[in-house]
Amino acid sequence: MATSQARLPLLRRILISTFSDIDTTPTQKIRTDEDVEAWRLTRGYQDFGLFLRRLNESVVGYVLPWSSPSSTPAVESLLAMLDTLDKWIDDILPLATPQRFGNLAFRTWGKRLENECETLLAALLPSNLHAVIPQVAPYLLVSFGSFTRMDYGTGHETSFALFLLCLTLIRFFEPDPEQERALVLSVFLRYLHLCWKLQDVYRLEPAGSHGVWGLDDYSFLGYIFGSAQLRGSFAISERPGLRIALTGIQIRIPQSMPYFTHRYPLRTCIFSRSLGSIK
Repeated sequence: MATSQARLPLLRRILISTFSDIDTTPTQKIRTDEDVEAWRLTRGYQDFGLFLRRLNESVVGYVLPWSSPSSTPAVESLLAMLDTLDKWIDDILPLATPQRFGNLAFRTWGKRLENECETLLAALLPSNLHAVIPQVAPYLLVSFGSFTRMDYGTGHETSFALFLLCLTLIRFFEPDPEQERALVLSVFLRYLHLCWKLQDVYRLEPAGSHGVWGLDDYSFLGYIFGSAQLRGSFAISERPGLRIALTGIQIRIPQSMPYFTHRYPLRTCIFSRSLGSIK
């Protein structure tokens, strides 16, 4: 399991001193297909691709539930911050509004995040890393959905992954297999549960909604990490549902789907919520 990851290079380190000369904060630059192609030529794109590959390799063969043998203060602090955001949902109840999608209380939750984001990051990061807060705060703010459109999609999920990348580049998180594994099996999983709660309580609309059977309506990375967990660890028996083409109704029935009996983020993404209540 460690062999394939050992072949990957380490993520570079960005010294915190480099942020002292930066007087602007990140803004959205990718708006068109041409912008995407330009991004593919940047160092940031290379960093992000390497980061995802390292996270993916770190969980090959590891199952859920998983407990870190040596959880770090950095991971525990981020989990605590996500717990705080979860509690805000309990404080900010949905309003009695007639909209099918998007409860207006989500904007109240988002406004609280905007107001307290830098305070949360100051509590999360040690004082010697506080110079990076203006650079990473925009990624965190976008990680939970659009407070204007009241929707959530894979772009918001990507923003959270970029937030984790930024914290790794400045070495708040170390790019070693154990900590990368914790980022997937503890932090990312906790983030997913928080986002599911936001989607359910505030009835967030899926942003885009172009996926086959909705597999990427809200989230995508869980399927990538889940497939890594299944890789090379054991043979997966063919389920009866794979032998025939399923109808649209059948594919929404968990008992008819192929990974019903497995304990991975792939299963978590599909089965930890009631598909019937979402689709």
